[in-house]
Amino acid sequence: MNQLSEIQQLRDHAISFGLACVRTRIGHLGTGKEKIIFEIRDSLIYRAWAVNWHVKHLKDHHCAFEKELQNRIPEAMNSPQLLFNHAHILHYLFDDIVFNCASMFDYIGNLVGLAYLGTTKSRLKWNGAVKSAHDKSNAIHLAPVSEKLISINRGWVDPLMSYRGDTIHHKINLGKATHTFDFATDSAELKVQIPPALAKAIYKDEAEVNMLDGADRIAETSGKFCNEILIGMERTLEPNYW
Repeated sequence: MNQLSEIQQLRDHAISFGLACVRTRIGHLGTGKEKIIFEIRDSLIYRAWAVNWHVKHLKDHHCAFEKELQNRIPEAMNSPQLLFNHAHILHYLFDDIVFNCASMFDYIGNLVGLAYLGTTKSRLKWNGAVKSAHDKSNAIHLAPVSEKLISINRGWVDPLMSYRGDTIHHKINLGKATHTFDFATDSAELKVQIPPALAKAIYKDEAEVNMLDGADRIAETSGKFCNEILIGMERTLEPNYW
């Protein structure tokens, strides 16, 4: 499977943080509480692997569709349905990349709640962790990770979550798609962009973003921010047994 570097590293940081949490929050095994840590850790790794899988298959499908165009140039030129099918299948995969990245941040929020507030807050999710970071009476607000949670949310996660919510609950969001044929070289090209609403939200200065490039960037940026939070928490956790 094609490996995205930040997504690959996320597995290692999740494992390392899980062990650090056991050492500094439980102190010993056998209580059953460690099971919660490992369940969230494994869920995070699962989502990261799902992101990687969807990015790979997005690229594979795009490549296959372009080969199909080149083999069917006369027919493809007169087939709006073919462009419709190509665009929709790629958007199915792209949406799942966004949804899985958003889910990764919810699991990160659960780990934040678990690490600083205990097992009763192991379902805090991302928005709960950010809300706690703003609350001066909350232990998460006093933790070094709070500023990073707030800044990452403002610049990245909030627009990503908003797009996910709008797409799931209100309407589909599709980017522009085109077939281009070059008779001089007997070649064809499929171009698909990420939805303009998402491009505007996360890439302020880019009105148009190619879907293949956008999928890579969304996956890697999300992985990078998850890694930063895990590393930051692991470095600053102090013994505080539940």
